[in-house]
Amino acid sequence: PAPTVSRRLLNLAWSGVRGTCTASGAVGLSAFGLVICPYVSRRAPLDEASREALQEDLVQISALDSGDLLTAQDIWSAISELRALAFSFHDLQRPFCFSIFQLLGRFTFACYSDASGVMTLHEFQCAVHKMVDLALELHSQTAESTGEVRAAAVRELTSIVVPGLFRVLDFDQSGDIGTHEFIRGALLLLATVQGAPLDTPQLADLAFRVVDADGDGLVTVAELKKWVALALEHEVVDKELQSEARGPFGLFGVRMLTPEQLASKWLREADVDRDGKLLPDEFQILAPRLRIHRVIASMAGRFAARLPEQ
Repeated sequence: PAPTVSRRLLNLAWSGVRGTCTASGAVGLSAFGLVICPYVSRRAPLDEASREALQEDLVQISALDSGDLLTAQDIWSAISELRALAFSFHDLQRPFCFSIFQLLGRFTFACYSDASGVMTLHEFQCAVHKMVDLALELHSQTAESTGEVRAAAVRELTSIVVPGLFRVLDFDQSGDIGTHEFIRGALLLLATVQGAPLDTPQLADLAFRVVDADGDGLVTVAELKKWVALALEHEVVDKELQSEARGPFGLFGVRMLTPEQLASKWLREADVDRDGKLLPDEFQILAPRLRIHRVIASMAGRFAARLPEQ
């Protein structure tokens, strides 16, 4: 009799737990549907034309890269091993993933934008900081990495990239952006961090804006030097480009160039109008050597678990 009574008590307790969870879930979903969804729809609207424009950006970026989409086996392996999916911007080509990405973007925008429905540079930087931190947390390579180390890496990455990205998105230079621009920025940043090539106009413009630190539309030798130093630090510059011959025909051998020397040399070679600064068209001459996207991907790759091979 005792086992029967115990079993009934356990069944009764389990039924109570399930009932509580079901009720809590129903309340949570109801609250989300009644409160959160209208708030997001009101604060972060996204019309059909904007969705199509985002889809077009994704198609153009993905067309020039060779990343693989997640398969059912990949998803099942991640679930069975209780680990995060190695998600990339390529997977956004799946309609379901793209819809989830847009919803998450709208929710984030609604949380960080102001009451007028726009987002300033400071708000944008805070939102991107949280998104990058979450992405690197999910794809952390080293379990022993401390929160302080990762936080420092996220601050470094966002402080370098976000101002330029904001200038790309803020077409009218009004100082704020809307929902569509924010989600587009998240897409460009995700593609850049994961090593997408700069052959598309979207990412090529981002590289120039990132290097143009003061946003005046010109790249100076000081601005270029900063990124040349980062490119050398992250070893994305070809070895033969880091040296030059000494004397006629290299009679006295070769010398390795410092970041200052290399930046000055590259600027002279690309400066068509000889004004000592680079316009966007002139910057494109040296962009393949500088490989901004590789630098950004390398910075994120210190903690990211899956970056496309270059």
